[in-house]
Amino acid sequence: MERRCFFLALDSRFSRKKVEKSGTEKLPPSTFKDLIGAYKFYDKKSDELKTASLAQWLLESGRGTSNLAKEHLNFGGIKWREEMKPYATPVEYVASDGSDIYCHFKSIQHFIEGYWTFINRPPYKGYEANRTAEGFLRHVGPIYATDPAYTQKVIALIPEARGLLGVVDPGDNTAPQPKEFDKPPVRWFPSQKYSSRNGVKVNLVVCHYTVSRTAQSALDTLSKPLAQGGREASAHYLIDKDGTIYQLVSELNKAWHAPNVNRRSVGIEHVAMPGERLEAKQEKASVALISYLLSKYGLRHTNITAHRWTGQATSCPGNLFGPDGSEAEFLAWRKANFGKDFA
Repeated sequence: MERRCFFLALDSRFSRKKVEKSGTEKLPPSTFKDLIGAYKFYDKKSDELKTASLAQWLLESGRGTSNLAKEHLNFGGIKWREEMKPYATPVEYVASDGSDIYCHFKSIQHFIEGYWTFINRPPYKGYEANRTAEGFLRHVGPIYATDPAYTQKVIALIPEARGLLGVVDPGDNTAPQPKEFDKPPVRWFPSQKYSSRNGVKVNLVVCHYTVSRTAQSALDTLSKPLAQGGREASAHYLIDKDGTIYQLVSELNKAWHAPNVNRRSVGIEHVAMPGERLEAKQEKASVALISYLLSKYGLRHTNITAHRWTGQATSCPGNLFGPDGSEAEFLAWRKANFGKDFA
């Protein structure tokens, strides 16, 4: 295996004692489910490349059950390379093929970034020319592992990886087509706080709440220029309690509402204070706007999320979608309102 050809005797830059010590850093509890959750919102690679890499991680980590995954957040069986320094530390680990030096990743996000840094190395040059998950694996697989059956083993896991990420096979012509919905009436309230998407396509709708009592207060916050002391925050839309929809930023541009996913998402704010639920007219307007966005961009109901579940530590969207403010309540609301038309 290419990733398993490192020999400690060939590198004098660290001693075995140092390597062993580096692996004692205690990691917060994380699971394969956490990895999948974070990867859904990773927007630096296409869905096809994400599908292929997740299929690899399913195989390499035994779906997150291997000790290397549980103890070192190393879901890819990645051995130490100098390029891994920003993301990991070296650790001695005994795998099925013996003891060697592997990567101990600092967090799930560090693992994801580390994996792609590993793949961007010269042995894998040209992988991005393969636009399908299977093409990527046929290019990378023979280099990544010496097992002649490795590539086919991973390819067999592509459907499972697609399901976990919630992405559609681009070659599946039987996938249900979403209905068409018109854009509901909006009032423009322009904000200058936006930037370029740099060519990234929209594939996500993110729901927020304003933590304000009135739409005007929220509009002022979302539009006040930085030069006048305004916050670095904006959104594409704001929905008042009476159902009025305001548009602040063109969908062609990137609003500043959820840093992890700004480039590929449309952000919708809902006027509400902590503990408040969606008002009836507000909810009706929100469903109409989101339905239009899903129809416009050809998305599924699983492409709707809320701020808290984009990988940021925040209370947003509060209790908009249920008394407990839980993800389960949000998912139930999403399925009830969009699951039929945007399966």
